[in-house]
Amino acid sequence: MVNQKRIFFLLGEKSAYNSSFILARELEQKGYIVLYLVFGREAKYIKDNGFRYELLDPRQSRKRHLRGLGAYVKYYYIYQYIVNRKIEQLILRDRPCLCLVNVLSLPLTVKLLRHQVPVVNYVNEFVYRFSNKVPAVFSALPPGEEWYRGIANVYSWISTYFQFCRKKGLFCLYGLFWLSRRPFRKLDYLREIRSYGGIYYWCEYGYRLKAPDYFSFAAEIDIPGKKHRSAFVYGGAHIYRDRNDNTFFELKAREGQKIIYCSLGTWSLQHLKQRERLDFYNQLLAAVGPQPHLYLVLSLPKEDLENLLLPIPKNVQVHSFVPQLKVLSATDVFITHGGSSSIKEAISFGVPMIVFPGAVDQPGNAARVVYHKLGVRGNFRRVSSKKIARMINYILSNREIKAAVHDFKQMSGTQYGCSKGVSFLEDMINTRRLPM
Repeated sequence: MVNQKRIFFLLGEKSAYNSSFILARELEQKGYIVLYLVFGREAKYIKDNGFRYELLDPRQSRKRHLRGLGAYVKYYYIYQYIVNRKIEQLILRDRPCLCLVNVLSLPLTVKLLRHQVPVVNYVNEFVYRFSNKVPAVFSALPPGEEWYRGIANVYSWISTYFQFCRKKGLFCLYGLFWLSRRPFRKLDYLREIRSYGGIYYWCEYGYRLKAPDYFSFAAEIDIPGKKHRSAFVYGGAHIYRDRNDNTFFELKAREGQKIIYCSLGTWSLQHLKQRERLDFYNQLLAAVGPQPHLYLVLSLPKEDLENLLLPIPKNVQVHSFVPQLKVLSATDVFITHGGSSSIKEAISFGVPMIVFPGAVDQPGNAARVVYHKLGVRGNFRRVSSKKIARMINYILSNREIKAAVHDFKQMSGTQYGCSKGVSFLEDMINTRRLPM
C-alpha cells in the first residue's frame, strides 16, 4: 500500500536544497514525512536544518582515482546502477506517494518509474525546452518582441546544443558503444526508462524526464513567452529565512557606509581558473578600497585569500564563507556570479545586483536581472577597478533600479509561502499522476 504521508526529495545540489526547505517545512506541517535522498556531502547540512535524510552512497571518493574517458564512462553507469538499487530498497521500505527530482537526476528515476511512484521535476533553474519564443537560458540573449527575435532565439538554442555536444559528445559516443555490448545492456538507464513507459526530452542540461514541473521561484522572475507542455506550477519565492548555515558572522561596517557584498559561490572553484579569480578580487579591492563610504564583505575560497596581491583595505571584510541570508539583509549592492538561488535571495531582500555570469545557466540568469531592471551585468574578461566602481555607483544612484527592486521585493514577500506549490503536489498525489 502506498504511504500517503511520505515524500522523497532527490535534488543533488546545495542550492536546490536551500530553495526546497520552505516547501519541505510546509509539507511537514500538512502531515507529510519528507525524506531527502543525499550522497553524503550534504547530509549534515540537511540534518542541521531539521530534516530527515537517507544516504544513497557516500563512497564517491573513488571517482578521484579514475584515469581516462573509458574508465569514467564505466564508473558513471555502474555508479548509477548501484545508487538505483539503493533507491529501490527505500521505495520498497517506505512506499512514497511522490518524489521530487531535479533536472539532472534522470538516471535515478528508473526505479521510481518501475514502482509507479509519481515524479515531479523540481526545477531550481530557469531551464526550458526548445522554443523559438524564448532564448535558451545558457545564452545571454534577452527576451523581446522584435521581428528578428525568433531567429535569434533559434540561434541561441543551436549554440546551446553545440556546447552540449562539445562537452558531452565523446562521453555519449563511448557510452553508446560500451552499452551496446551484451554484458552491459542492463546498465542502460535510458532503455530501462523507456521500458517502464517513461518519456524524456532534451532541455539545456541534457535529457530530462517528461513529467509535471515544479518551478521553485515566482513566475514574475522568469521571462514572458514560455508555453508549457506539461502540468506546472510556479511555487513561490522559495526563501527559507530560518536556514541554519552554522556560521557566526559579525558585520563590522560603520554607520552610514554602503554595504557591498560579493560572493561567486562554489561555481567559481569549478569553472574559473585561480588566476581569473584573483584578478577579479584584486580589481574589486582596488575599486572599493579608495571609497571610504563603501564597505565590502567578500566571500572567497581559502586558497585565494593567501594569494591576493593587494593588502586588505580597512573598509573590506574577508571570509571563506558567510551566511548569505544574514549578510543580504544588510546589503546595498550584491556582486554575484548569477546563480538562480542567489538571485532569488537578493530579490527577497530587495538588493540590486551586479552579475558577473560564467557558464551554464548564469548568462540567462543575468539576462533576466537586466530585463527586469534589477541590476547590471559585468564581464569577467573585461573587468577593471574603474568599471566595477562605476557600476557600484550607478546601482546606488539609479532610481529606476531602486523602484524595480522594491516592487520585486514586495512581490516576493507576498509569495513567501508555498501554498500554491503544496496544493499542486497534493493534486499529483491524489490523482496518482505518473510521468506523461
